[in-house]
Amino acid sequence: IPNPPTPPDPPEGINTIEPADFTLSPNHAKGIVTLKCTEIIQGSVEIVDMQGKVWSKKSLADHHTEFDVSTLPAGTYLVCVTTEKGTTTKKLSIE
Repeated sequence: IPNPPTPPDPPEGINTIEPADFTLSPNHAKGIVTLKCTEIIQGSVEIVDMQGKVWSKKSLADHHTEFDVSTLPAGTYLVCVTTEKGTTTKKLSIE
């Protein structure tokens, strides 16, 4: 019985694609929160509460952006950065 054919290799770079890496500061915020990415990316940024309500959404076409969170209720939120490479989510505490 012959062996089945070997599938072709994936296109070059397909295994190295990773979602955006970013930092948030400060991460016990009361006013302005700065999001900084390790590279210039194009995509969107959302601040979402733990019930799934989107409180803020922005386009991202640089390596940083700022959010005014002073009007958001205190609590834990998720900051989601979505690009063509995928979505990265981090927690943000608002006092």
